[in-house]
Amino acid sequence: MKFDKKDITKETLKNLRSELNYNNAQMADLLGISEKTWKNKISGEGKISKLEYEFMLLLIDKHPDYKIINRG
Repeated sequence: MKFDKKDITKETLKNLRSELNYNNAQMADLLGISEKTWKNKISGEGKISKLEYEFMLLLIDKHPDYKIINRG
């Protein structure tokens, strides 16, 4: 998967969070970051990492290369 940070907008991150049905605090907890850091990312002041972005795509089943499977 080619990762181009300029393609990830504030709206993209907000939409991903919305698809997960999480609020800002839950999203920050999921990513292991502070709520302030998450808010900076969705405001455009912070940077999203490739790992964070791909993790969110995996959780909503929209990753172009990988899929989470249930082992049980």
